[in-house]
Parts: sequence; C-alpha cells; structure tokens
Amino acid sequence: MSIDKIFLTRTVPVHSALEKLAPFTRKCAVTPPLYIVHPITGSVKILHQLAGGLHVRCYGIQKTAQTPDTSVEIMAKFYCRTLTEHQKTGAYHLAGYSYGGLIAFEMARQLQQTGKRVAALIMLDGSPNYVKSQIVATRTGLAPDCSPQHVTAVVESHLLLYFISMYGPVREPELVRIVLEEQPTQEERVAAAVGVTLGTLQINSQARGRWLGLKSKLEQGRLSDKAKVSVSHVAQDVISLRRQQKAVAFLQAAHIAEEYEVTGGYRFEGNIHLMRIQSTPKHCHSLSPDYHLKELCTGTVHVHYVNGEHESMMESPHVESVIAAVNQSLESVMD
Repeated sequence: MSIDKIFLTRTVPVHSALEKLAPFTRKCAVTPPLYIVHPITGSVKILHQLAGGLHVRCYGIQKTAQTPDTSVEIMAKFYCRTLTEHQKTGAYHLAGYSYGGLIAFEMARQLQQTGKRVAALIMLDGSPNYVKSQIVATRTGLAPDCSPQHVTAVVESHLLLYFISMYGPVREPELVRIVLEEQPTQEERVAAAVGVTLGTLQINSQARGRWLGLKSKLEQGRLSDKAKVSVSHVAQDVISLRRQQKAVAFLQAAHIAEEYEVTGGYRFEGNIHLMRIQSTPKHCHSLSPDYHLKELCTGTVHVHYVNGEHESMMESPHVESVIAAVNQSLESVMD
C-alpha cells in the first residue's frame, strides 16, 4: 500500500505525535533512537518497513489534531517539545521523509540553538528546498503579468492534482487541472478535487462543458433530495468532508513550505546524510544533486543513491537499499 493510501484511509484519531514504528530488540536497546518526521500527508505508516530493518529504536513523528501548522517554525517547535520530553538528554538523531526533511531541518536548527546536540540529520529524498522547488517550477511557467489570483489558482490546482493522484491514477489530468483552475476560490477548487477522488465529478472532453454549465443545477438537485438521503449518501458526505479537510491541510502544508526561509545565516553544525532517488526528481525547479543541502550545513553532505522512485522507495523491494544507507549513516555517527 502506498504512503498516500495509508494516510487517506486513516480512521482512528491520532493523539500522540510520537509512534513506535517497530518492535524494539535487545540489539537496539542501548543505542540512541532515531526520530523520523512524517511526509506532507502527516502520517508515519509508510515508515514501518524502513524502521523494521534499522539497527536502532525508531519513532515516527506524526501530525495530530493538536499540531500547529501556521508555519514551519511553529510546527517544528511543537515537535521539538514532544521530542525533548521523550528524550531529555543525550544526542538526537533526526530524519525526515520528503516534506519531513524540511521539518527535521528546522527541528535541528532549534535544538542546536538551545544547546542540544544533534548527532545525525538524515534526509530521505527531501530537503528544506524540495517542496518549494516544485512550487517554484509551477510559478516559473506563468506569464509575468498574471494576476495574483490566477497565480494562486494555478499553484493550488497543480498541488490538488497531486492530491487527487494519491487516490489512484488521474484520467485526463490536463482537463482536471483546467477545471480546477477555473474555480474562483480555494473552497471550490478543493470541492472539485474531492469530487474527482470520489467519482462524483467525472471530467472528460465531452463532460467538461456540461459539468461547467450544470454545476449549480446539480448542487440544487442534491439539496432538494436532502430529506430522502440514504445512509450511503450520509457516509459519502462524511468521507467528502474529511477529504476536503485533508486537501485544505495539504495546501496549507505546501504553503508554509514555500514561505520558509532559513534565517540569520544559520547552517546545520555537522554533516547531513541524503538518501535520494537515482532519477531526477519530478516537477522540481533547478534542484541540485544534493538538493541544495551543502549551503545549509558546515560539514559534508553524504549523498546515498537508493532504488525506486520518490513514492516507492519506502516499499519492498526498494526500501532495502534505504535501510542499508540509513544503517550505514547511523553507524558512522556512533563510531
């Protein structure tokens, strides 16, 4: 099961930001734990296979209803507090998958600035610039005289297209993108995107014009049947609402990633270990082979090329190469 499907099918509320990712063994009991920050979905379930092969205790840092998401700095501060309450002393080992690399980097910054020692910082195909470079790539393709409203619509539509793909292959993605861009507000773009994921909004070259013309009538018709709505319709409404909430959270996560800037000339004091895919990351603008990490640390960026693509590297059989690289990196900092 993919990372996104695991995230999207979660039904039990998450109350703790820390989750033990694999059973602890005697072999790893005496070593410092590794804390891995969630990807943009907020879930850490995709990390279980990786954790099961590591030689250290491993905890996932996951998003909860209490996690603030107004900025990367505030989110990282919340996670740092959770982290230091769990491990009060000693060196900290941090990692982040994809979007989580951004949060892990800011956590490392805050820990170091309060005198804590961060012995390991591991990026699992991510960096502070990873998500931002994707958004920049979208903006770069727009005409310079585009209105701010149009730029926002285009950026959000590209992000929502990726959100839709989490639920399965997108048929005629260009038409879907155009329909999303034509929606005047974020609320309407999100509703349209969720409609695609639920199959209640069919978009193809024949249906697109009809949908745009009959949208209001369809909505009015749905409301007129409210008194006769069935249990299955209620269930679908609940699913739709939850997916809309997730889509809004997804957009907000991308927004704070774009807004994030490393302030005060800070550089991580130490080496950074990057586990990256062998192919060029998709839809990224001018992302260097080390994901621009060299300019963000005082030491060396150790780049490990792993098998698979960005989404599949955490799944068998590709995850075995990630496990080997992470274990090697952790052993190097514990020697």
